[in-house]
Amino acid sequence: MFPYFLMLSPPLFACWVQPVRTRLTLGLALYFLALLLFMGLRDRTGADWFGYLNIYSVANLYTGFDEIEFGKSEQLFVLLNRLSSALGTGVYGVNFVCALLFLIGIFAW
Repeated sequence: MFPYFLMLSPPLFACWVQPVRTRLTLGLALYFLALLLFMGLRDRTGADWFGYLNIYSVANLYTGFDEIEFGKSEQLFVLLNRLSSALGTGVYGVNFVCALLFLIGIFAW
């Protein structure tokens, strides 16, 4: 967990100071890409890993869109799991897209 904090500390600390509009530089783009690869392609890391594997397997267990699975969970997350399964990327595709959305939010200062 500590490596994640170290990797995310520059943009987090930048949010606490006076907002300054910066343009996208090569260094910032490389930092974004490094974070995306570090977070999006993680493997069996974190306390939530097996929970996400369980969600992935349950989301792909049913073939139809019945109310049991959609009534108790996030519909777009279930669809993302199914799309990742259809593309053959597995839970790694789900993690990658979620990390991408998270980092877009972090870097949108």
